[in-house]
Amino acid sequence: MTFKKLRDAHSNTLSKALIIITASIIVLGLVIGVAYHFLNQPGNTELSQAEYSNYPQLKSSIDADDDGIDDQNDVLQNAREWLSSDREYKNEYFSCGYPDNGTGVCADVVAWSMLHAGYDLRALINEDIAKDKAAYNIVVPDENADFRRVETQHIWFKRNTIELATDTNDGQAWQGGDIVVFKDSIGIISDKRNENGVPYVLHFIESSKNWEEDILEGNKGVICHYRISE
Repeated sequence: MTFKKLRDAHSNTLSKALIIITASIIVLGLVIGVAYHFLNQPGNTELSQAEYSNYPQLKSSIDADDDGIDDQNDVLQNAREWLSSDREYKNEYFSCGYPDNGTGVCADVVAWSMLHAGYDLRALINEDIAKDKAAYNIVVPDENADFRRVETQHIWFKRNTIELATDTNDGQAWQGGDIVVFKDSIGIISDKRNENGVPYVLHFIESSKNWEEDILEGNKGVICHYRISE
C-alpha cells in the first residue's frame, strides 16, 4: 500500500472515530439533560398510602343532587369519569350547550362535573349574566357558549362560591373537588398528592396528554381557588 493510501485510510479512521465520539457526547448530554429536568421537578413521586392519612379528604355537608355523594367528592368523581372517557380536545359550538360528541375543552370538565353533582352551570351562569351583564363584560349573551369559557366560569365562581387562598405550599388547604383557575385554563383539584402533600390537578388541555398532573406546587400561574360548598 502506498504512503498516500495509508494516509487516507488513517484519515478516514480518525474521521469515523471523531463522528462516533461526537455522537456519543451529544447522546450523553441529552440523557443528562432529561434526567436533570425530571429530578428537579417538585414532587416527582406520590405520597405513600400511610402518608395520605395526614391529608384527609374533605367531605361537604351538602349533597345538591341527593345521590348519596357529597358535593366535594361528587365533583371529584365526575371529573375523573369525564376525563377517563375517550375525549378529543376540540373547541366546537353546540346548540345544546354541553358537548355531546366526545370532544371538549378545559372548561367542559368543570361544567360537566358540576352538572352531575347537581349544579347546572349553564343555567346558573346564564341567569347570573342576565342579572349583571357588566360584571361579565358581555354585551350579547350566548346561552350555549358563555358558560364554557374560562373567564366566564371564573367570574361566576368568584360571585357565587367560596374563594380560598392560592398558596400552593399549604397542601391541606387544597382538597379534591376544589376548582383552580390558571392564567389560561381551569381545572379540578385531585385527591392524589405528591411527596410534599400538594395535590395533582385534573384538567383537559391541548398541550398535555396527561389529564392528572403534578403541576400545582409552585405554579405562578394560579389565579384563584374555589370550593362550591362546605
